Amino acid sequence: MFYTDRLMLRNFDEQADLNTMLQWLNDVDFLQALSSDARRPASRETAKAFVQTRMKNEGGQPCFVVCARPEDHLRPEKLAVGDDMFVADGKARYPMVGLLNIRNPNFSATNRVTGLGIALDKEHQGREYGAELLRWACDYMFNDLGLHRCELEVAADNVRAMKCYEKVGFVVEGRQREAYLARGVWKDHVLMAMLEREWREKQKQVPGS
Repeated sequence: MFYTDRLMLRNFDEQADLNTMLQWLNDVDFLQALSSDARRPASRETAKAFVQTRMKNEGGQPCFVVCARPEDHLRPEKLAVGDDMFVADGKARYPMVGLLNIRNPNFSATNRVTGLGIALDKEHQGREYGAELLRWACDYMFNDLGLHRCELEVAADNVRAMKCYEKVGFVVEGRQREAYLARGVWKDHVLMAMLEREWREKQKQVPGS
C-alpha cells in the first residue's frame, strides 16, 4: 500500500470495485475527467474489462485505486493473517474514492510518461486532494519508476486542473488547437510537463523535505 497524508493507494479488486466502477463509467462528469474521448454508456461487461485490465497493469501502466486513508489500526498491514484485504462483509473494506492512472510509461531512451489521469468522486473535489495525489504521483514516477519527464494534456477551459498542475510544478509547453470535441464544440488541449530536476528543485522549497 502507498499513503499520502489523507489518502491510501491500492490495486483494483473486482469484487470490491466493480459496482463503483460501473456507476462511475456511466457518470458524465467522471468520464469527462477521465478522458476526452467520446462518452458512451458502459455495460457491466465494459466495467469488468476496465477493472480486470488495470488489475493486471497491462503494458506496464500503473493504475491505482484511491481510498481515504484508514486509521492506523485499520490499515491493511494490521489485518489478521487470512483476512481479505479488499472485502469485508461483502463490501469494499477500503472504498474507492478516485483513480490515478499513469499512462504510457516509456523506459527506453526517452524515459518519460506521456499521460497522467486523476479522477476523484465529488466528495473529494475542491479540497486539495488532487494536488496531494499529484505530488505523490510525481514522487513515485521520479523516485520509484526512475522516469525523467512527465507530460500531460489538460482541457484549456479546465482552469482548476491547470492551477493544480502548476502549483505542483508543471509548466505549459504548448497548445493543441481544436484537439477534441465536447458536446458539439471543438476545444483546445494545453500541453504541460515537468522534468525530474524541476521536481527535485520544487521539493527543496517544501518545509521539512
